[in-house]
This record gives sequence, C-alpha cells and structure tokens, in this order.
Amino acid sequence: LKNTIQKNGFQGAILLRPLSKEFKIKVGNTYEFELIYGESRFRAVQDLGHETIPSIVRKLTDSQMRRIRLDENLVRKELNPLEEVEGLLEIAADELGISTGKIISLLDEVANAAKRNKELTGINARQAEQLQEILNYYKKGTLSGFRTKLRKLQRLPDDIRKAVQEKLSWAKATEIAPVKDMEIRKKLLEWAIEDNPSLIDIRKRRKELTKLTDHGNQLPANDSAIKIRFYRGLAKISKSEEWANPRNKARINHLIQEIEDIFHIQVS
Repeated sequence: LKNTIQKNGFQGAILLRPLSKEFKIKVGNTYEFELIYGESRFRAVQDLGHETIPSIVRKLTDSQMRRIRLDENLVRKELNPLEEVEGLLEIAADELGISTGKIISLLDEVANAAKRNKELTGINARQAEQLQEILNYYKKGTLSGFRTKLRKLQRLPDDIRKAVQEKLSWAKATEIAPVKDMEIRKKLLEWAIEDNPSLIDIRKRRKELTKLTDHGNQLPANDSAIKIRFYRGLAKISKSEEWANPRNKARINHLIQEIEDIFHIQVS
C-alpha cells in the first residue's frame, strides 16, 4: 500500500465522524474524530511522513457507522470469519431492533422448526425473513448455514477469540486453536502475537510442544473409548428420573443441538 501511494499518490479518502462531547471527555479531549474506515491507508501515509490525508467527515449514528464499516470491510475482504459473523449479528440487531442474543435465539428457533417440519408464525416469522434478507444482501447464504458457522465460532476458546481481536491473523489463530493444553496454547499465542512468526513456524513449534500431529491432542471422534463411554452414559441417562423435571427441558434440547452441530446430523 505504501509503495502504491508513493508511486501513484493517495487515492480516495478516509471516513471520519465527529466525537460526541461525552466521548471526548472520556478520552481526555485529545481526539476530535473517530475513524470509520481507512485505517490501513491512514497508517500508510503516517509511515510515509505525510502531514495530512484527504478525509470525509459525516455525522453518523452507531447503527449507520456499523453498516458502513461492515460494507467497506467486506468489499475489501479485510474481515476474518469471527469479525464477519459478529458484524452481521450487530447489523441484524440494529435492523430488527433486538439484541444479538435474541438474534441467536431466533436462529435456534428457525432450526428447531425446520427439524419438526413446522413453519414459524407471527413476529418470529417476520424477523426470520428480515434476517434472511440481510444475509441475501451480503451474499452470506442461508439462516441454517449462518447458524452452523456461528456455532463453530462460539466453540472457539476465549483466548483464541481474544487473540484474533488483538489482530493475530485468523490463519495463525486457527493453527493454535486445536491445542487443548491451556499452558501450551497460552505460550503459543503470546509468541505468535509478540514475534509474528510465519504459519509454518507456528505449525512446527506447535508439533514440538504437543508432540502430536497437526490435529493437536484431541482423540479421534470415532475413538472406541469415547464411544463406549458415550453409549454407557446414554443407557444410564435413559433410566434417569430427571427426564420428568420440566426445568431440564431447555438444557437437554440445547445439548441435543450441540451434538447435532458436532456430527452434522439431525435427530428426529
């Protein structure tokens, strides 16, 4: 980017919005504007020693800012899967006027209705249509596919999610994610963030630390010991009196959904 700017000059402009009085007080009145998009270009001209940069200043609501930022980043393909899903959830929450938690619950309701061969009705049906329209606009597939992607990302360890938010590349983070030993994973993450090693170096060091294959220290899904334990557990569970407890219904249903997501099946 710096080479391009040096050769052809700066093209376009970055987008800013004025900071509110409350936020200026919060940051010590040091800043006047919030950068909506154009961070890479801003940093590039800084490194090149430019004193000014062409800018557009617009008064935007938080909702408008999120929409513009997501549009710009998706066009430039600068988002990793975690940022993309979180961005779409925020846009959906703005559009539907509900929390991101309720958007996730809506996705679960759509999935449950599909399994029972039933159609959603009332406000849930309307919200599901709105959510699908948002996915259509961004060319992000179906509600079912989006939910599957969301579930996979939700199962990422918290330290991996945090590392991605701190600008560790998605490819490097997912290379470290399979490591189950928290101490080893912590060492790998700190090293990857501080030293910025290559993907090959991360893979090599992970193997050295875990002394296992690229799949980390997980046992295969079809390992006989796991299957035996699972089936023995089912035999005991089927005879339990806890089935009659109505408070357990939601938790059991959630666990069944988790199992379905792991094995990519539908339990009828």
